[in-house]
Amino acid sequence: MAGFATRARVYCQGVSIPPYDNKEYRYQHTDPDKANGIARLAELLGLPPTFEGRGARYDLSFFSGGIGVFDQFAATLPADDRLWKAVLDVRPAKTPEDIAADPACSSGFLWLVRRNEVSLDIRTAAVAFINAERRDFQAECRVLDTVLFLAESDVNDWFALWGTPTEMNFRAFSQG
Repeated sequence: MAGFATRARVYCQGVSIPPYDNKEYRYQHTDPDKANGIARLAELLGLPPTFEGRGARYDLSFFSGGIGVFDQFAATLPADDRLWKAVLDVRPAKTPEDIAADPACSSGFLWLVRRNEVSLDIRTAAVAFINAERRDFQAECRVLDTVLFLAESDVNDWFALWGTPTEMNFRAFSQG
């Protein structure tokens, strides 16, 4: 995807990455001061700095150091059509079916969500993958939900969105 900082951290466009200093930078919705966490969440989703994050639940962990990059992000937030559009304008995610049909990116994605379960249809596999990776505060993903991934998602870097018109869930992972 044009404009992304590196192959690792596919979500990097517009995100200020913490220093490579062998420290974890963690932001949670339970923190007394939520300002930095909401700002990081806005960056990750490509939202403007004016994003207030009311009702958002999140757990964002950045790590860069001697073992490389190990980032994990999870969030759930109230949504409407404007939020879904704003996020998808900056993070042009695709359905599992669209990614699976694209020879340029299907192989890494199929391995990510199916592993050895090649008999599963791609949507069922993607939903099962999300449900295995989601955090307790996040809604269960259902086959009829909106289910989207960045096309570059693979076993080392992935970015998933799922939910309904009134709730957006986000989960991402990067190592390398």
